[in-house]
Amino acid sequence: ALADLYDQLGDPEGSERTYELLLTRLGPAESAALAALDARYTAAGRWAELAGRLQAAVDAADDPESKADFAARLARIHEHRLHQGAEAIAAWEMVLAIEPAHDDALASLGRLHQAQQDWAPLFEVYRREAEADPSIRGARYTEMARIATEHLGKPDDAATLWQQSLDTGDDPHVVLPALQALHWLNRNTRSGSRRNIAAH
Repeated sequence: ALADLYDQLGDPEGSERTYELLLTRLGPAESAALAALDARYTAAGRWAELAGRLQAAVDAADDPESKADFAARLARIHEHRLHQGAEAIAAWEMVLAIEPAHDDALASLGRLHQAQQDWAPLFEVYRREAEADPSIRGARYTEMARIATEHLGKPDDAATLWQQSLDTGDDPHVVLPALQALHWLNRNTRSGSRRNIAAH
């Protein structure tokens, strides 16, 4: 009520101080005061300050659902407003620690890791998505197989993933040539290894 009065008197700074005092007295995760400050910081483009408030709310929240909501908002601020990829990843990981199948967290982590070419974490995100959503399982196995082959140097894992992709009904015109290429690669690799051994 006091904050509203300040607004009516044309004193937004007084209103903001009131909400900040509420957060100090009631805790950083007090949702109504935090939502009011969120709106003010967003309107003013004060993203770093908002991120600080949200981080404090994440740290203080006892309710897992509220903690996940604060962390998701924090992740979006870090990614889209502050352009801080590492901090966004950390915040989304906090969301997944609470809600392992959180769609936005998985999709955002996939996008962030792909942009940074972090192949091992991206592989893990795709694995989580495959477990969480049967409708995209074949497509994720395909992506995982490509990562295993092209970036992680794990052709045996790739072969297993291509087979799993085929078993889920993925396009055999895509899967079978990839399996044949892996077979050819493995055969040549083994032949080269035997020649090196014989030469020594």
